[in-house]
Amino acid sequence: MKPTTKKLMQVFVLFTCVFINSLYAQVLFVNIDIEPIDAKVYIDNQLCHPQKGPVELTKGKHNLRIKKSGYQAIDEEIKVNKKSVYFNYRLIKNQDEIVIQEVDNSIGFLKIMIPANANLIINDSNVSIKKVFKFEKQTLDVLVWDTGADTLSQKIEIIPNDTVVVHMYPNRIFNIENINIEMIPVNGGAFMMGREGNKEDARLHSVELDDFLIGKYEVMQYQWEIVMGNNPSQVKGDSLPVENVSWEDVHEFIKRLNEATNGSYRLPTEAEWEYACRGGHKMRLESSKYSGGNQLIDLAWYWRNSGDSVLRVRYDNELVKNNNCRTRLAGQLQANELDLFDMNGNVWEWCSDWYTKDYYLESPLNNPKGPDQGKLKVCRGGGYT
Repeated sequence: MKPTTKKLMQVFVLFTCVFINSLYAQVLFVNIDIEPIDAKVYIDNQLCHPQKGPVELTKGKHNLRIKKSGYQAIDEEIKVNKKSVYFNYRLIKNQDEIVIQEVDNSIGFLKIMIPANANLIINDSNVSIKKVFKFEKQTLDVLVWDTGADTLSQKIEIIPNDTVVVHMYPNRIFNIENINIEMIPVNGGAFMMGREGNKEDARLHSVELDDFLIGKYEVMQYQWEIVMGNNPSQVKGDSLPVENVSWEDVHEFIKRLNEATNGSYRLPTEAEWEYACRGGHKMRLESSKYSGGNQLIDLAWYWRNSGDSVLRVRYDNELVKNNNCRTRLAGQLQANELDLFDMNGNVWEWCSDWYTKDYYLESPLNNPKGPDQGKLKVCRGGGYT
């Protein structure tokens, strides 16, 4: 359990958690600089992404493979210790491979920036959202629409040998029919909650839960504004998670939401939150270090990747502050086994439980709901700093 008295973000039925079960294995941050930067890097036969920031590896020996078409691959064993956490590699081109690229003066490119969950239609055809499109010279009819938002249309002329960048962000229509809170069903089950250690408020204990629903995304600012008529967040954006709200604020949000929708939304118990965070009924036999995997930078917005640039150094409060770390759009990183997003990082999330440090010693086996009273409420997960 983790108590807090801060006004932090909550997510009534969506939640995030970092569960670390390898407490005794020393983990080091390893920087691997490669050229070309888009080469694929495998460590112990698993694809990783050192271009996004330091890779977390246990102390000891690891197998490294770097490859890219047209270059000679690198296969070697690396040794990771406190004095050796930086590696630099430069791939050598294959001398016997010649790539001929045809020049086409009729081709232009379109880079379109739209909300992550929006729908994109180009010339009456639905297309998958990606960073850059390639077209012959022409004028395109582009349509962007999103649930609970205005529809935008625009004619875009493709310019040969050039890239056209277009921003299309539909305005939200604020009414309760468009609140669109997507819920994920979680089958109940038994699991070991907590972790090994000496602290009473973190000890391992068995828990059994009934079925429940949990939000796929953190509560977004446009959803909060529909219900509450205000937006207390410091970093503004419709699809950014709402933040800077107290447990009492969240309680009022849920009350109004249920009245408006005739629903039965609520905060999760801490046990439900942790179970969902670890993958629920789809939980792996061996728990990952974090919710959905072992590479935090792929799963969570936190101090290393939530700012203007990726930080490759040890945590420094002043450096993090100057890097403009902030909340990010919901659902941009990798989901966990239940298809829940941002279960690590971005914003802290409220649970329904009161906090007492000895509750784990006496909590019931079935559907524990926390102490009957207390001075602090539980929040879990993590934040962008």
